[in-house]
Amino acid sequence: MNALYDFLPAPPSDTDGNSQRLYPRIVSKGTVTFKDLTEKIANHSGLSKGTILAVMDEIEYWTAHLLSDGYVCEAHGLIAATKKG
Repeated sequence: MNALYDFLPAPPSDTDGNSQRLYPRIVSKGTVTFKDLTEKIANHSGLSKGTILAVMDEIEYWTAHLLSDGYVCEAHGLIAATKKG
């Protein structure tokens, strides 16, 4: 798991206009499709693709439902989602 980063110049701050600061930005290696993701999970876990699809569908449904009710949804520390105003 080796992420690649690019370092970009940060806007000058009010307090220190003399030094050039950089900030890291992750460089994408591409997009993993939903189909590819379910296949990877199925191959790694031993669960069927149908079971994985059913669980992911329920996660999508309930996340959307709970967000619309004003809750913040967290997926085991991996992501947190809130509904934009």
